Amino acid sequence: PAIRTRNTIASPSSLSRPATHAARNAIPQPWRTSPISANQKRRWQSSSPVSFAQLEGSAEGGGGVQEGLEKKNMPEQLDFESELKPFSYGKDTENAFDLLVVGCGPAGLGVADEAARRGLKVGVVDPNPLQRWPNNYGVWVDEFEQMGHEDCFLRTWDSAQVITKQDEIHKPTRLYRPYAQVDRDKLKKKLLARATDYGAEFKTGAVSGVDHEFDVSIVRVGKENVFARQVLDATGHLRKLVEFEREFTPGYQAAYGATLVVDSHPYDLDSMMFMDWRDDHLDEELKARNDRLPTFLYVMPYTRNKIFVEETSLVARPFVPFDDLKQRLQQRLSKMGIVVREVEDEEYCLIPMGGVLPKLPQRVLGIGGTAGMVHPATGYMVSKSLLQAPTLVDAIIRGFEQSSSSSSASSPSTMNATDVSVGVWSSIWPEEDRRQRTFMCFGMEILMQLDSKTTRRFFETFFRLPQEMWGGFLSWRISSMGLLGIGLSIFRTASNRLRFDFVRNALPFMPSFIKTFATASNDFNSEAWSGIMDLANSLWNVPGGGIYPHDLVGALPSGTKGENPTKKPIRSSNIDFAKLMEEVQGEGTIRSKVESQKRPNDESNGGDGTGKKDGSKGIGIDASKLVLSQVPYLQEGPPSTPPADLRELKSASSWTDDREWIRYQQEKLFDEQPKLVESLPPLNPNDEVDVIVAGVGPAGLALAGALAKRGVNVGLVGPDTPFTNNYGVWLDEFKELGLEHTLEEVYDDSLVVVDSAVGTQPVGRAYGRVGRDLLRAELLKRCQASPDGGKVRYYPGMVREVIDEQELADESIGHTVKINDGAAFKAKMVAMSTGHNRDVLSYEDGVPPLWQTAYGIEFNMPDHPWDNNKALFMDLSQSEGDDRGEVNGGNEDLHRVPSFLYVLPSKDKVFVEETCLISKVQVPFDELKRRLYQRLEQRLNITVKPEDIIEEEASWIPLGGPLPKVPQPVLGFGAAAGLVHPASGYSIVNSLSKAGPVADAIVEGLQSGDQEHRADNAWGVLWSAEQRRKMAFYQFGAEMISKMPLPLLQDFMRTFYELPAPLWKGFLSHKLSSPMMVPFALAMFVQGSKDLRHALISELASKEGVRMLEAALAPVFADEDQRQDSNDGGGGGGGGGGGKKGRAVLQQNESTREPLKGLFRRGQLATDSIPSGYIEQPTAK
Repeated sequence: PAIRTRNTIASPSSLSRPATHAARNAIPQPWRTSPISANQKRRWQSSSPVSFAQLEGSAEGGGGVQEGLEKKNMPEQLDFESELKPFSYGKDTENAFDLLVVGCGPAGLGVADEAARRGLKVGVVDPNPLQRWPNNYGVWVDEFEQMGHEDCFLRTWDSAQVITKQDEIHKPTRLYRPYAQVDRDKLKKKLLARATDYGAEFKTGAVSGVDHEFDVSIVRVGKENVFARQVLDATGHLRKLVEFEREFTPGYQAAYGATLVVDSHPYDLDSMMFMDWRDDHLDEELKARNDRLPTFLYVMPYTRNKIFVEETSLVARPFVPFDDLKQRLQQRLSKMGIVVREVEDEEYCLIPMGGVLPKLPQRVLGIGGTAGMVHPATGYMVSKSLLQAPTLVDAIIRGFEQSSSSSSASSPSTMNATDVSVGVWSSIWPEEDRRQRTFMCFGMEILMQLDSKTTRRFFETFFRLPQEMWGGFLSWRISSMGLLGIGLSIFRTASNRLRFDFVRNALPFMPSFIKTFATASNDFNSEAWSGIMDLANSLWNVPGGGIYPHDLVGALPSGTKGENPTKKPIRSSNIDFAKLMEEVQGEGTIRSKVESQKRPNDESNGGDGTGKKDGSKGIGIDASKLVLSQVPYLQEGPPSTPPADLRELKSASSWTDDREWIRYQQEKLFDEQPKLVESLPPLNPNDEVDVIVAGVGPAGLALAGALAKRGVNVGLVGPDTPFTNNYGVWLDEFKELGLEHTLEEVYDDSLVVVDSAVGTQPVGRAYGRVGRDLLRAELLKRCQASPDGGKVRYYPGMVREVIDEQELADESIGHTVKINDGAAFKAKMVAMSTGHNRDVLSYEDGVPPLWQTAYGIEFNMPDHPWDNNKALFMDLSQSEGDDRGEVNGGNEDLHRVPSFLYVLPSKDKVFVEETCLISKVQVPFDELKRRLYQRLEQRLNITVKPEDIIEEEASWIPLGGPLPKVPQPVLGFGAAAGLVHPASGYSIVNSLSKAGPVADAIVEGLQSGDQEHRADNAWGVLWSAEQRRKMAFYQFGAEMISKMPLPLLQDFMRTFYELPAPLWKGFLSHKLSSPMMVPFALAMFVQGSKDLRHALISELASKEGVRMLEAALAPVFADEDQRQDSNDGGGGGGGGGGGKKGRAVLQQNESTREPLKGLFRRGQLATDSIPSGYIEQPTAK
């Protein structure tokens, strides 16, 4: 069939100006006339019946094709159920509107909604208030969630990708920041409905001008006058009412986009393509243009057969013609083998970027594009405009109140409207924001000078920055000093060539930038110093550097000076994109170049999903017989009776062996958690799968489900045991993961008690208790639901050995995975998610881990003393003194290891836990049990009866220690891969959040031709250079905390929670980047006491401090010699690397590494001469 086209035409409204993809304000724009070469005229005329005379006439507003298009393509109307309230105010000064909003786009409606909600009399005027917004909006999910608009997403993607390399060897850079396409109709209906409900009134009409009096403005709407105390110009880039002091000379972002029905496409449905800068698909002519004016591809994949694609020029002056963009897009799609069957809609986007701000201040207010809120270096706007609405309305109300209080009359009608406007402009464009914009305008001017190679180098460097840097820049949420830090970071990490290009292209704008940035003025000059640029390029040119790239032939539209090419909407261009595609695909005889493939036994292809071609279900396995045999040391756990003597201190050897407590914790049974063999199809011996995931805890199930979602066949191996540990999480983190529904208790705040003198303090962060059965059910659901053909099958057992380089049925190379009962499977990759069992992987040499231990009980108590809406996160007040004479015998170096109380209350019951945060020697569980009961009885007057106990918990967490060797053939995940926070013990959120990114990397490894290093990408996600730098800092902090006696630890925690919330929250959530560690450490040092500063300096000077610096500077991947050493088995436990065919790379039963349970027990017995729970170390003087 021939390609069918259904055009969605942009609005002719001059007042409604929507945003384009990536939260950008995309304006369909008219052609501007300029000198056009004869060759281009002939080529473009041959593809379109529209003559250039007609085109030029339409551009000047003289009828022709533009008039015909307007008649043929009327604006689409929004299906809005409610009636818009007509104007009842605004007829005279006495009945004036408080605020008249001119324009019904996102920015205007956002302000109207907010102002009406705050009680202002609001009027909205627009030529067509119910017209649909014509362009696509793409936004970062977190931005819209912050504003409460997450209900207006049409589609979301877990991540975005950027491609800067031409070759196939380098994989895309993945940005792990969720992205969304906005449901533009739903967002407009939402804003309209709320504004209407709050009393906003609407009028259909076009504004022609405004006059101002002392206390009111008079807006001309058609033949009528509308009175308003304040007027807001929200007409987008039309800039209908605002005034400019100087000529507006922006750069322009141009983009042609289309929603296409295709035979197939290569894009992952869980990730959108943010930027693809490759140009190896272009012919010689277009390649030459692209070298000077580079463009990139932007893709939102909807289904396997429908995508939105957009060819985008980031910024240029003058802008790149739309026919040029169509030709580049056609050649790009053809090179990729994408066969188009239908063009569902098209969009033409032209965005003025940078340029001068409006006159500051002035009587007419501005928002969005009319107020210069387009990001000057990216084109982003819609999120910033919506976020600015409350700021603008706050300033209006504050101005009204101040004017009214200073007036002799009580009526606000006597206010000085100019004073109010001055205050509003100062609020939406404070000095800090003006400096930020100046920096971005400076960056935009540099970007316009870069050729394609340098542009690719720049974005490769830019997206290597920490996410808070590149994300803050793209979202306009970073300070001016932070922007300077970004510039320095890029310059520091860039290649010499990129540095040279940047300096060369920045110099002509540097004087204006420095002056404007320092004074926060509106004077940045977008013109390079006259005549100097050409001289600079000729003098500073180097081989391969090219010349100033804008010496293009005069074939581009203007829009450089004096004119606004965004006054009229663009409906089309000369070249028909559908016909352009048919020139390649063949008219009426389109043939698919990429055939879709289904798995042989995919259920959608007639199979039963078992993996057997004959439909047989395979052998039945009674997992209940395997559960107990796979969990060693089964025996009854310790009793739940209180300690006989709460004051008696014992040595470690006198208490129950902690390994018995660990076995007790592992062997708990919970009837509400179903067996895995009842929930997942069986994995049969000798089956072949893509990936074996060993471990059935939260991390293992999350990774298995994420892989299945991506179409991977997974074998899940592990004992059929339930989740046994209690998990507490920060509410915002579980919301971000989409797991809020798995919380059985939600607390609106968390409390901290540093010491008894200060008392209880709220920290301002909501907390939750995970329902183990709910979380397990959700993760199992993800394993069961595999719409893309992936499947998770389960085998109850434990991995004993992994043998590398086995030939699989498809002639690829993989692993043979042997189970301890003799069963064996074949897999292309193996991921070990076996918790704190470190016998299974190769680890670096290093110091032993530190320890966090906790003993807790949940018991019935209807009248317990805790608030059911608050979690007690940490109570460091102690149940007994630190230096009791009978204990230390005058030894000043003997200190009690501090512990704290942790409480999760519920109705009629409560979970309490005594926790040792960090210690070099594990505090025995019996000692923690003694402390807990002593605290309850002596400090809280609570006696716990054995019959009231619901559950008893013993939790042990190794903290820090050596990291896994990177890379190695067998992948690690969760705690086995070292994902436990070394200074807090948190791991579940870190593991769950990394399941998707690691699954993506595994898929990339499976698809790569490099079979020997399939796991390398995933190891790179887990332990990149940045992750290792962060871990070095956290381990340094953990080492320091482990040495602190109680008073110093209390001082540390007091200072910690007094830090700005983003710092302490980021630290606990494992989200502080390594650059942010520096202000964190400085803040702790500056705000801390003298003793805390001394401890910090001492630790920096210790071997732990040296180790931190070495780890921070160490490379992520070893060089080839080190890689070979690892493959030959170097590094000890768990085997080595790949080696020769058939060699074991993992042998659990032959590990030479001491198990962690044995390591901590040996450490306990080594200190048996002192009471357990005490440590001997010199006191800091």
